[in-house]
Amino acid sequence: MRQIDHVVLSVFVALTMAGCSSTAPASTGPSASPTPTPAPSVEIPPGATIVNLVVPEDRVSVFQIDGTVVASITVKAGVPYAFRIANLGQYDHNFFIGVAEDLAGREYSRLHGVHLWSAGERVVVYTFMPGEQIQFACTVAGHYGNMHGDFIIEP
Repeated sequence: MRQIDHVVLSVFVALTMAGCSSTAPASTGPSASPTPTPAPSVEIPPGATIVNLVVPEDRVSVFQIDGTVVASITVKAGVPYAFRIANLGQYDHNFFIGVAEDLAGREYSRLHGVHLWSAGERVVVYTFMPGEQIQFACTVAGHYGNMHGDFIIEP
């Protein structure tokens, strides 16, 4: 069974509350005065494997692990994973896990992950099932082409 976290709900509530207090449009570029958005609290299950992904400040549309662009991530079925995604730049990004068609079509109701944030770190917890054929991606307009990859699920 998949691990369910409360990140999406927390981010939705935070974005909804922010929308109630401001009429400024959302930014898709660098901010004049960058302030990292506080990350919602996500409980990382005991025994979870932590994967640190980075969106570097000088590259708008890639995920990296240890300075290398990521095209795939190998995981084990039945093991919870905590993906820590650090957005070092000041551009909007998101991170979702799902089937390729849903990611490319932005079918958020069928995706697992975190919505838009422009600086700081977010965490997504997910347990992979045997036989799943899923990917990870940033679905922000213009980002998907370079910011997606496959999960290789091992038994």
